[in-house]
Amino acid sequence: MSNSNQKIIVPIKGMHCKSCELLIEDNLKEVKGVDRAQLDYHRGEAEIYYSEERPSQEKIEEAIAKAGYSLGRDEVKGLLSHNKTDWQDLGIA
Repeated sequence: MSNSNQKIIVPIKGMHCKSCELLIEDNLKEVKGVDRAQLDYHRGEAEIYYSEERPSQEKIEEAIAKAGYSLGRDEVKGLLSHNKTDWQDLGIA
């Protein structure tokens, strides 16, 4: 029985629903050394638990990419655009 007492937190771009979490989780479970993965699309993060050897960062990235996502944070967009073209389009409308 493994004691998953060590954790890696990885930011993931593009998650927007529970299905996203499940796709990535299934792929992460296949990475050598990963005991379990817990994802949260609201925060855009994966918590990867391991007990023995730390899983390879490269293999973690590959598993996430295989599910169609990438490492990093989604860009937070404000309510008001700073793009001049957006304002011109609004004025024309």
